[in-house]
Amino acid sequence: GQQYNKSPIDHLPEIKVFGASDYSVKVIHEVSGDMVYARRFFKGRIKLGVFEKGKYRVEISSGSKSKVLEGLESGLDVVKVIHF
Repeated sequence: GQQYNKSPIDHLPEIKVFGASDYSVKVIHEVSGDMVYARRFFKGRIKLGVFEKGKYRVEISSGSKSKVLEGLESGLDVVKVIHF
């Protein structure tokens, strides 16, 4: 469910988004396939909170274009870059 009223226990790697100023993000737990939440963003750097450790798929959509990051592991201190 969309449980963003809980406090995240961890974060996914920071994502820098270039070429989109208004986009939606879905966070999906890779093992269960469940959507954890969806949010809309208007800035170029995001750090997504998660409620359990593990690997996640992040789908980023802007207009008719979308990008997918798979295997993002919570707690890793790396930066991912997306270009639209």
